[in-house]
Amino acid sequence: MPQPTNALAPTPVNALDYAVQQQFGLLPNQDRLSILPRYSRATGWVAPEMLYQAARGFVAPSVAAQGNPLTVEDALNTAGAAMGGGMFGSAPKNSLRMMAGRNAKPEINMTRDKAGRVVLTENTNPDILLSAALHPDDPKYISPYLEVLADPAVIGGKGTATRLYLKGLELAKQHNLGWRSDSIYGDATEKMYQRLINMGIPFKKTDDYFEISPEQLSKINLKKIIEK
Repeated sequence: MPQPTNALAPTPVNALDYAVQQQFGLLPNQDRLSILPRYSRATGWVAPEMLYQAARGFVAPSVAAQGNPLTVEDALNTAGAAMGGGMFGSAPKNSLRMMAGRNAKPEINMTRDKAGRVVLTENTNPDILLSAALHPDDPKYISPYLEVLADPAVIGGKGTATRLYLKGLELAKQHNLGWRSDSIYGDATEKMYQRLINMGIPFKKTDDYFEISPEQLSKINLKKIIEK
């Protein structure tokens, strides 16, 4: 597929954005709002970022099948669309809370935030979020960030964070990436990685972070660990 340049924006258009433009008429390199369209005098109505990313995820498999390589970020976005994340499958946060009944089966949802990071949440405990992006110092690694939006004493102790970490590790393995914690962490993070080590994931601890290399992670049977 050719790599054209959009006349309305000097940034080169890659094969994925070109396919979105051809199939849906959505121009790349636009200043987009998160969930609402906006009007531009130069180009008319501009689709929101949520819709644009959903379109990219939709066309990505066919673009890749034609021999056009996808970036890791695009691959993760495609995985999000396949898992039901993004515009067509993820429920608003409040609706997740309403569905989070005592007998609900834990299911992990994957979306993206405004910064483009993958965000994992669980339907039974949506106030715990794990976001992940390529590590800024080494793009062969995923860098996670766990955020708790409510009182940990109330929502903790249910295994949600552990399941989110395991799903994040599964995504990293699928894309031949390693995993490296943030260099700033406390007791809770220390306990989390020790728990993962006890489950059979050989994280190496340095003075600054926990990590597992792409090669090491590729050898781990995460499916067996998750099913325990």
